Amino acid sequence: MSFPANDGSSDRKQRKLSTNFCFAFQNFQEQSKKYENKLQTSYVRFIMLQGIDFLDVCE
Repeated sequence: MSFPANDGSSDRKQRKLSTNFCFAFQNFQEQSKKYENKLQTSYVRFIMLQGIDFLDVCE
């Protein structure tokens, strides 16, 4: 089994994807602060719990 040489493009693609996600996630957190609705808040908390893994990427 042969693998294509790693030219770093997949790394760049992954980083770009992570950056886009982090931007969207932070933007979502900013937007969520504007809502006082309890349902909204618990949903945001759920999203944040789901997003914990991604926060490491966002540092």
